[in-house]
Amino acid sequence: MVNPASTTTYTINSLTNSCGSGSNSGSAIVNVVNLQAGSVPVYLCYGQTLNIPVTFTGNFDPLSQYYVDFIKVIPYNNTINFSSNYETLLGTKSGNNISVVIPNGFQPQAV
Repeated sequence: MVNPASTTTYTINSLTNSCGSGSNSGSAIVNVVNLQAGSVPVYLCYGQTLNIPVTFTGNFDPLSQYYVDFIKVIPYNNTINFSSNYETLLGTKSGNNISVVIPNGFQPQAV
C-alpha cells in the first residue's frame, strides 16, 4: 500500500513470488487531489439544496463521486460526554461547489 503526499508515478522494478520471477514492465500513477471546504449554514430545511464551496487541487476524474457527511452532536446532561448521529449523502459537483439536497425526513442515524 502506498500513500504519497503528492501525485507520484510508481514503476515496477521486479516481480517475484514462490513460482519465480516475472516480467517487470509497467507503471502506476497515484493521483493525489485535495478538497478544501468552505463554511455552510447552521440550519438546514427539508428539500433545501446545500451548496458547499470547495477548492479543488489536483486533477479530478470527471467520474469522481462526492459524499457529504453530516454529524449531529448531542450533549449529555451538561457534561463533556456526548453522543452523535451520522449520515452520508451523495453530492454532485457543480463549478466550485459540491451540492446535496436534504431529503424529506432527513435525520442522521445514531452511531
